[in-house]
Amino acid sequence: MVVLPIPIEELPEKVQQKSQNEDEIFKNEFKSIPESTGAVTREASQMECNKEKNRYINITAYDQTRVKLKETKGVEGSDYINACYVNGYEKPKKFIAAQGPREDTVIDFWRMIWEQNCSTVIMLTKCLENGREKCAEYWPEEDAIMYEDIIVTLDDVVTCADYVIRKFTMQKSIEGEDEDDEPVLGESRILMQFHFLGWPDFGVPKYPHSLLCFLKRIRHMSGNRTDPGNTVIHCSAGVGRTGTYILIDSMLDMMKKEKKVDIYNVIYELRSQRNLLVQSLVQYILIHKALAEEYLFGHTEVAIESLRILYQKLSKKDPDGDFTGVDQEYRTLASLPVENKDQKGGNIEANKFKNRLRQVIPYDFNRVKLERLTGQEHSNYINASFIDGYEHKKAYIAAQGPLPNTMGDFWRLAWENQCSTIVMMSECEERGQSMCSQYWPGHGDTVNHAFLTVTVKDQKEEEDFTIRDLEVSTTKGGGTKLIRQYHFHGWPEVGSPETATSLIRVIGLVYDYQHDIGRFPILVHCSAGSGRTGVFIALSFLLQRAKAEGIVDIFQTVRSLRQQRPHMVQDLEQYQFCYRAMLEYLDSFDHYANFK
Repeated sequence: MVVLPIPIEELPEKVQQKSQNEDEIFKNEFKSIPESTGAVTREASQMECNKEKNRYINITAYDQTRVKLKETKGVEGSDYINACYVNGYEKPKKFIAAQGPREDTVIDFWRMIWEQNCSTVIMLTKCLENGREKCAEYWPEEDAIMYEDIIVTLDDVVTCADYVIRKFTMQKSIEGEDEDDEPVLGESRILMQFHFLGWPDFGVPKYPHSLLCFLKRIRHMSGNRTDPGNTVIHCSAGVGRTGTYILIDSMLDMMKKEKKVDIYNVIYELRSQRNLLVQSLVQYILIHKALAEEYLFGHTEVAIESLRILYQKLSKKDPDGDFTGVDQEYRTLASLPVENKDQKGGNIEANKFKNRLRQVIPYDFNRVKLERLTGQEHSNYINASFIDGYEHKKAYIAAQGPLPNTMGDFWRLAWENQCSTIVMMSECEERGQSMCSQYWPGHGDTVNHAFLTVTVKDQKEEEDFTIRDLEVSTTKGGGTKLIRQYHFHGWPEVGSPETATSLIRVIGLVYDYQHDIGRFPILVHCSAGSGRTGVFIALSFLLQRAKAEGIVDIFQTVRSLRQQRPHMVQDLEQYQFCYRAMLEYLDSFDHYANFK
């Protein structure tokens, strides 16, 4: 089958064409690629002493490309590991594609990393998926573990919503012991492990952008390193997710240099280096969609120090004088389709009266479900959505401000999800209209909602916000909980705040308070739970990423929020405010110094 390379400007249209008739063209292309190509043999993999080292019987290492370990004298097959050299774009043997280590091959895995002088490991599977082991946990979760003669120490862990970054020190022990019977340590090396968590076996990540962000962070963190070693990359079998990542990595380089992609033919070629690289149709389609996404929107990510230059450029009108770049970004955002957009729960007749606005109904896939009350069929519904944060999934609950008939549901929402923080982004009444029913009593008073009792224990007034400590207890004998409410007053009834100083301060206070409590969702609401709520969550995400990575991407951040709840950051003015707020934050000398 002849499949020609695709010029990048034609890529979005080609993806649409190939997706027609239930992905007919994609299916035909993918089926035509043999499992392995070229003249390859697998004699070492099939040796009796090596068969048990293979996680899957149909996925073995070619003799021509396999990584050979240093032989252990007198041990047959001791040079074998299920791993192959795989080329990157114009970089022979850039990757070592390996199966996820088994318990009995963990030492071999560390031997390979040391012998090949590897400084980076990319892991694309969880250790357990659907109750089955996909990969042994081959690293120490704390302190140090000795793998034969290699001592591995965990130095640091950075956790994000979709991935974890671990930093290890590897030290080679030298034969012999010191006077305290401790091994004598020799050379020391640093190893970075990038562990992506959002990729199901045989499936694909929910959003291509999450994988692109992961890949770019690896490139950013590895770009200044001069280590000569290959990058080890593995999933469970070391072919499906592993091959998909390698293809996207290679095609990004081809896009940059040649202004085209050649997905089909590169897969065909790489399967001469390891069989079944890119294992499923959905992974084949993901590669195309991720690259189309990069072509369309990849320029929106910017280093912190370049944000002001970017914003000045985006603030200029196009040659026709109609729209600025920021205008165009927002128009693009508003026009993009939403996946998983079923809203059946909120549109059931019995639930319609629980919604403030018919335009803002939670998507079914991530709506928060309350515990059903006995004898009340639809009592599990509330207009609220789980929203992913920077550091972990479901970091926020975006909710509408309660109506008079949903105040009990609102407090059940906070109680059942163990929320310790509520952020309120509106007043109860604005411009003569009800924005939110007051769901808390006066200072020192008590109110009852559903089976919960709420008392204001303390109240502190700041210039643009109020902090209330609310004690919530249950009449069902379930104890008492303290919930802190941050009520932001600095949003004008029309437009957006002139300055972001107060809002950024609230975000910092919320983050510090929540950080001490743990990974329970922060409940954020305005009136409909979309516009100002979206701004608060977007800025929280942007600030955390800026501190961790030195990167800002307002377009993709807001786009991600809109995939999770309708109309998050609901208009152009709020979108522009996100840019202004980030610039205002960076203009603070103290904060800016943290990014240097």
